[in-house]
Amino acid sequence: MTNGSIQSKTGSDAKKFFSKTIVSPFRKLPRFFRPEYDMSLGVNPKTEIRFQQTNIRGKKAEENLDKEELGSTIDWQSADALALDGQKEHRVVNDEFAKTLECNIHDRHEVLRYCILDEKGRIIGKLLYTSTVEKLETDREGVQDGAKQLWDESDQLNKQPNGRTISGLYRFFMSADRSKFMDKFGRPLVEQTVADILADRETVRGNPRALSARMRKEPRTIEEAFSEDGDKCIFNIINIQEREKQLREASVFKRQILFEMDAETQKVKWRDIRKGEEDFCWHLSEDAQLGNFEDNKVIRDGFTLKPGRTKFGAISVDSYSNSQGGRKYGSKASAWIGRKRELDKPNQSNKAVGHLYGRPPEKDDLHRQVMLASIFYGYQVWFEHNSDSYDSYFRDRGKRSYLGLYPLSCIEPLKKETTIRHRGVPTTPYSLTIQHDNGISYFENYCHLIDFEDLLTPSKKFDPYDRTKFDSVVSFLILITILNEPVHLPKPLPKPIIQVFPGSQVSNFN
Repeated sequence: MTNGSIQSKTGSDAKKFFSKTIVSPFRKLPRFFRPEYDMSLGVNPKTEIRFQQTNIRGKKAEENLDKEELGSTIDWQSADALALDGQKEHRVVNDEFAKTLECNIHDRHEVLRYCILDEKGRIIGKLLYTSTVEKLETDREGVQDGAKQLWDESDQLNKQPNGRTISGLYRFFMSADRSKFMDKFGRPLVEQTVADILADRETVRGNPRALSARMRKEPRTIEEAFSEDGDKCIFNIINIQEREKQLREASVFKRQILFEMDAETQKVKWRDIRKGEEDFCWHLSEDAQLGNFEDNKVIRDGFTLKPGRTKFGAISVDSYSNSQGGRKYGSKASAWIGRKRELDKPNQSNKAVGHLYGRPPEKDDLHRQVMLASIFYGYQVWFEHNSDSYDSYFRDRGKRSYLGLYPLSCIEPLKKETTIRHRGVPTTPYSLTIQHDNGISYFENYCHLIDFEDLLTPSKKFDPYDRTKFDSVVSFLILITILNEPVHLPKPLPKPIIQVFPGSQVSNFN
């Protein structure tokens, strides 16, 4: 009196699995091993096996009433998340769960986990999820994200207070090291397999995309199994994954702060966040130098005060165009603080040292934090130039000089003389290409300097043709473009304003 079901990445795959692993072996059993089953569906059933008497009509039906029968069923279902909703199951097999195309496997599991519980919440059945992990040919988003989430929530070393994992499952990974070459007894030849895999990878060492594909095909670690598709990543995905691994093993501490104006000194200072401010605050690494420099430094140019440390760093911002909606909808803002290259500090410079991400209740909160950060560090700010109100916000507060002009590297060479240099970064095709090229170069040569995990993760999926979803990556591309912008110093005067000749004396006038 139990039920068993099969689901796979599609309904047709579940049907094939049912035929191959249930019906075919069942038919090959000796007759005395086969329990009573309903033969009205034929000896080769296509939809289910019912372990009960064959349905017979008429007077002969009563002759079989006393026959023993299991009363159980085994069937297959579509891949739909609700296919088994409301059923009580004792065994459910989810074949190729990491390749499920027709639904989010994590959502489907949330339905299935209640199918193996009785009315009192006691476990009465088992779920088995199996899969190889390879590249999927699909445009649907989040397909493998759900599988990775299910894997992460099934860590038996991270049980909850109720004694179970978050998902209720336990996980097991079989690496390619033990699944390629076998001896005649079926024991894995690990050393031979590893040598073969490494030799194969070495042939494409100079091609990150091909290397990523082979690592996914024959994964030696779970990180390789669930790695992103290198064919779709414009950056060096091998470097990104290596940096992610380094940060998992030794994460970089980030201090969470907010900037504010000191009422007495009228200088910008910083403070640690308070409870409730976690959703929108600066995350600064130790290289941000909160107290190891001359903060609030300015340069006076006539009646204008300009930031005094522009040669040491810059701030970039990818904002949003509408001011309504709060945190509930729309894209989010992302701002980076970066330090320019310093030859004597190769690991503390040419990198992002601070990140502000989120969508505050009011847009002025974003502009205020960015402006205060620029005053504190003495850096200029570059917003992505759109219909945003950042220009008026800075101008109304006498800080327009803190907004940087169009970078010359983002202006087409033939248009540099005619282009009006607004304050910000242009969004022309030429400018975007320069940003993407700078990003490709940075992830190729300086990926080890990235200390922010929330930048590495979206970088693996960054789509240069649909930048809207990647606020943190877009603002980072702006940052490294500014950090690498050549410094244009004014031409020296042909003669000094005051000439001093050898042997001359200066008279003192009382």
